[in-house]
Amino acid sequence: MSIKGNKKALQICIINVLFYYNMLLTYIILTYNRPDLLLKRMHEIKAANPLANIIVSDNSSPSIQELNEQNIKLNNRTHHLMNNSKCRFNGYNKALEFLNSSHKLVVFRTDDDEYDEIKFFQTIRFFDKSMNNPIAFSYFFNNQLQFPKTHKRPISSILFNYKQLRSAGKMNNSPASDWKYIAKVFEKNPPLFFDSPYLNKLPHTI
Repeated sequence: MSIKGNKKALQICIINVLFYYNMLLTYIILTYNRPDLLLKRMHEIKAANPLANIIVSDNSSPSIQELNEQNIKLNNRTHHLMNNSKCRFNGYNKALEFLNSSHKLVVFRTDDDEYDEIKFFQTIRFFDKSMNNPIAFSYFFNNQLQFPKTHKRPISSILFNYKQLRSAGKMNNSPASDWKYIAKVFEKNPPLFFDSPYLNKLPHTI
């Protein structure tokens, strides 16, 4: 490789390093009794973004929580929140309470849906780092493309910043609380819609 080629490769490397440090993402993963899928999800995230922060909000039974704790100890920049309640909205709230201003950009994940984390991370590299508006992506539901221009969508199809989430408070423990929460965020911060799906939302049996 020529000196010019080496210089360009170094410049690209520096740009990527600066990007990682200036735009660290926090991934909130909600999990329930699926330790293998949780481990798979963490590995996929770290493969796409090695410096990502991960917050695991764990609604699993105590024995599974202990197993998850052992796996999580092996992952840097990963926090394990063990919940007594099995309600997913309480699980989300515990993770939201854990957030602070160092968690600049935040996305939600489940353990049993499908995500193309590399595509997601490569896509958001081109976004304005100030992220004054949440970004709502198209997504697949059971392999069918969806692009609703409303709050009625999976919370894991949206990229938030910390201030947007903090201003919306907590989710209620009632049906469709995630949609109501998203509606509060969108009311204060009109979303930008982006047609680049990275999520395949699967029908849940529990």
